[in-house]
Amino acid sequence: FGYAAKVREVEVIREIGAGKKAYVALNLEDIALKGADDIRVRDGDLIRVPTQSGRHIERQIVEGINAIFRGVGVQGRMN
Repeated sequence: FGYAAKVREVEVIREIGAGKKAYVALNLEDIALKGADDIRVRDGDLIRVPTQSGRHIERQIVEGINAIFRGVGVQGRMN
């Protein structure tokens, strides 16, 4: 998963025959941290993990600010 993954909105899409599909919504955060029910992934399942575009931009801004501060040396005055 990337930084912008919406782990609370993962979707498993499964063929159930006759051209029909079943959709199962999963909150991976609840599964990992709270022991919520999980499902066994099967061969042929499609797992869709949406992204939150705002989080990607947020991360770029924070990384840019960090880069600026890493480039600025702070010198203490010696008495």
